[in-house]
Amino acid sequence: MEDNNIHNLRQQKILKVLSSNSYLSVIDLANTFQVTEATIRKDLRYLENLGLVSRKHGGVVGCQDSIIVGETHNLSKEKIHISEKQLIAQAALNLINDQDFVSLAPGTTTQYLATEIVNSEIQNLSVLSATINTSVILQNKSDINLMQVGGDIRLSSGAAVGIYSEQMIKNYFSGKLFFGADGIDLQFGISTSTTVEVELNRMMIENSEKVILLADSSKIGKRGFSKIVDIECIDVLITDAHISDNDYHNIKDLGIEIIIAEEKP
Repeated sequence: MEDNNIHNLRQQKILKVLSSNSYLSVIDLANTFQVTEATIRKDLRYLENLGLVSRKHGGVVGCQDSIIVGETHNLSKEKIHISEKQLIAQAALNLINDQDFVSLAPGTTTQYLATEIVNSEIQNLSVLSATINTSVILQNKSDINLMQVGGDIRLSSGAAVGIYSEQMIKNYFSGKLFFGADGIDLQFGISTSTTVEVELNRMMIENSEKVILLADSSKIGKRGFSKIVDIECIDVLITDAHISDNDYHNIKDLGIEIIIAEEKP
């Protein structure tokens, strides 16, 4: 039986190849990945059901109504949209009070939030951190009760994943969860390009009273490879002022509170 992780990895590679080609044939894909045409067709059916590709004339094309996002190392993510992420983190800090219990999921914007927390006057804060990177920042604040999720550490993001991390998260319930995403799409939902972190994010969402998504506006209209939750599962979206009027109203109409992070006058 084919290993499911390898299966997912090949599908991610198909999307990556497709991002540089307008059309790919089943035969070419089978030769490229050294698998049967039947296996490729199975992959394409799966991707088509997610709305990521469209099968045509013995091959496949990318969907025109959504941009597919591939996985990127955190070091690269940290270098883009820096000012927007900093403003979003500052706006997120306003939602945190003394003695709160909050969870910080993987993401570069949540790391910026960790820096804001360290530099703030918030007292007696309890934080459940899902990444080593965030915990290293938070340890610089003396009056914080910091809990690090254990498990297998991903070098690309510093996130703790696997059965041990999931077991630990089950034992905590936070008042507020701050998490990031690679894609926000009205139809597909909230998604990430990192399949192994999906379950971690889902469990943190399930075990939180208020779910707050930190995402710059470039993420809107995009889809990562793996869906985390439906967009209706989030309570608050904190984004930047570049969000379009159409996106703003479409998301707000779903009952989601939107906070626009802007420079202070």
